[in-house]
Amino acid sequence: LVVSGMESLLDNRDKSFYSEGMLEMLLHGLACSELQARLVLISVHGVQFHHPDQKPRTLEVPPLAKEHAQTFLTNWHVDEETAAAATDLFDRTFGHPMALRQVAIALRDGLGIEKVQESARGRLKSPSDQNGVRKGLRKAMDKLDKDAFGHLVNMSLFHAPVPAEALQQLGMNRKARLALIGKGLM
Repeated sequence: LVVSGMESLLDNRDKSFYSEGMLEMLLHGLACSELQARLVLISVHGVQFHHPDQKPRTLEVPPLAKEHAQTFLTNWHVDEETAAAATDLFDRTFGHPMALRQVAIALRDGLGIEKVQESARGRLKSPSDQNGVRKGLRKAMDKLDKDAFGHLVNMSLFHAPVPAEALQQLGMNRKARLALIGKGLM
């Protein structure tokens, strides 16, 4: 079971469940049960468990290091010269890979470095700012045509990665998949 956005369920005072709603009770029951269920909680903050038997393993995902910014940009097909000049845009992303990807896509699509600096693309207020990334993704999704958006909705129904053949049965060909990958949405 994967729960993303866990920080919205936590009490800000001690990072534990304070007011228990239905989802909190379900998660608490799963965490305290003898089931061999695996829970993956994705959160900006660490989750505090008060039960002595609950010792969750945590995996902290650090930001991308600045020395890897140029390689990251060239992997998104930004030319070498622009990628070398654009590493100063790295600071506005705080190393967040999705924010840096928004910058890379804008540069790849021909928007100049000056235009990207003036825009809000990839600009985060802090390293834990999720709203800046969400806004960029929403804007990219708003620009999709009806068919591409439908493909994205169909893919969201799957809870695990699926083979390309399954997506083809839903009417999503290779070209449509590559277009969504190129826009940073898949």
